[in-house]
Amino acid sequence: MPGEQYWLHAVGPAAVAIGVSLTVAMVALFLRGRLAAILSFAAAFGLVLATLLQPGLSINTLPAAGLLAAAAIRAGASALPRQP
Repeated sequence: MPGEQYWLHAVGPAAVAIGVSLTVAMVALFLRGRLAAILSFAAAFGLVLATLLQPGLSINTLPAAGLLAAAAIRAGASALPRQP
């Protein structure tokens, strides 16, 4: 198997998952409230999925997934009504 085909087979699915997660995270930046939190969690889940597809990427994807999850928690907390 040539190198390019091997790379597409080994890393390709993880690269697609990362690309989709990045797109979802960028859309979440322009939204507010509960929808932003849901999209941020979805992006974090996509990065974890990419890590499962290609564990060698974990040095880069797991910190980003953690930051997205923290952003989702913060966005979700700001969407709740405040008590007087």
